[in-house]
Amino acid sequence: MLEKLLYTRQQPCPKKIKDCLFQHKIEVIDIPLIQTVGLPVTYDKNQWQKIDWVFFTSVNAVKFTDLTCLPENCKIASIGDKTTQALVSQGLTVDFQPSAAYSEGMVEEWLAGHKEKEQILLLNSRLSRRVIKDKLEQEGHKVYQIPIYDTIFPKKSEELLDDILLDQQLTYLIIASPSAWHHFYQRVQLLGCSLNQLKILSIGPISTKAIQQDGFSVFYQADIYDMPHLFKGFIKEIESNGNI
Repeated sequence: MLEKLLYTRQQPCPKKIKDCLFQHKIEVIDIPLIQTVGLPVTYDKNQWQKIDWVFFTSVNAVKFTDLTCLPENCKIASIGDKTTQALVSQGLTVDFQPSAAYSEGMVEEWLAGHKEKEQILLLNSRLSRRVIKDKLEQEGHKVYQIPIYDTIFPKKSEELLDDILLDQQLTYLIIASPSAWHHFYQRVQLLGCSLNQLKILSIGPISTKAIQQDGFSVFYQADIYDMPHLFKGFIKEIESNGNI
């Protein structure tokens, strides 16, 4: 009998991963628990021309920003490979990328190489943590943080999620953001479902913290905080142990 894994990202799970997991008797079910939507933003070109650096902390930040409004001579910081790829595809040059794609690592590495006080534009989600902004300001930099997108729970996903929760046949759950977890757990609470047998796979420490704050444990967390490494580690465990 196939075990079921719920994949909750906005884009479907890659076919290559689905096929690989199917060989290990795991069926992947796609139900997106988040949808990104742009927020209205007033672009003050005069003020933005004073900006020294623009920080992009996600692909969505690139997607929902009017890149034509960026200061002409500003430098660009990208949190990771996917965000860098999105920026480069738009003809932009990335001047800084941390060795690990998470907020704490990004700000610490950038600060280590930049002692001169800068004016920084931080483009991110309405629900983004303040860790980058707060740390930069603590070191004397001027930061303009602008939320340019939000994450919502797709209405059509609610019924699909309810059906699979009530079926009580779910073995694995992929969580790649605190928002995805909050949307998932919202339906769990509403339906009164038990998660005792559920094995939760987390993309990284921020998602893990959100899960643990609601009293649940994470069965597996990626060593490098992105989806390819989460799947790579998960599949490696399956192959080495027979059952993770």
